[in-house]
Amino acid sequence: MTSLDMIKKFLFLLLALVAIVSCSKNEEEQIGPLQVDKSSVVLSTDNPYAAIQIIKGSGNYSVSSSNESVAVYLLLENTLYISGNAMGNATVTLSDGEGNSVKIKIEVKNYIPRIVPLSTVIFLKKGDTKSIEVTKANAVFAIESGSNSIQVKESGNKVMISGLSLGTATLYYFEDFWPAQIYNVQIIEHYPFSISPGSSNISVNNGKDGELYIISGSGSYSLSTSTSGVISTELRPYPIAATLSQNNPAVVYYKAMASGVSVLTVTDNETGESKSFSLRVN
Repeated sequence: MTSLDMIKKFLFLLLALVAIVSCSKNEEEQIGPLQVDKSSVVLSTDNPYAAIQIIKGSGNYSVSSSNESVAVYLLLENTLYISGNAMGNATVTLSDGEGNSVKIKIEVKNYIPRIVPLSTVIFLKKGDTKSIEVTKANAVFAIESGSNSIQVKESGNKVMISGLSLGTATLYYFEDFWPAQIYNVQIIEHYPFSISPGSSNISVNNGKDGELYIISGSGSYSLSTSTSGVISTELRPYPIAATLSQNNPAVVYYKAMASGVSVLTVTDNETGESKSFSLRVN
């Protein structure tokens, strides 16, 4: 074999080795312990969010963004939703429970108008359930913290929130995978007792009537008056559906029967707490 033949053979073997190494490297990338179907996304006004599927991983996933003013995320089971906000670039990192991670490059081409999420406090008695009506097609609820304190279930066009144990929980409501509402849920032993109006002195003309509104309480109430014959009283149902900030609301109806002063006391039978109002009939 000539020297030229030997050089050609050496070069051929070298090229073959490089090809094998290159193939092995590509193969390694495809069969990594954590895989997603996209390694980069471009977001814009016309394409405000992207859905990235987790193809392979050990579970117990966590996510972080290098710049949440540019891109925020929502992880639901094996799908990672990334929503754009401000122009710029960010890197979203997905990690699994075994310490493996993948990085997804995000580019937001233009400003995407977004609403500022509203924050609402919900008092929820342990064992009780409240509902939130859902009106958007791409509406999603996700518990950020306190998952042991509440349970969230979908029922038709409503989401039911149940109090499991005393504590607090933060529930996010997403529209098109962007946070539109934040619910700060407080699971308590008893609902606070609250009546409107707050003034304890009320003046009413003889023959006229009026109402007090129990905004929050146990739902079991009783009424008493200090002087008989001056006013008549009655508990009535609340006229409209209760809001999330109301707890077992009711109406206290009173009517002036004769001139004089009578103290009306409203009591929450569960806690024994009471509130009194001095009614003067002119």
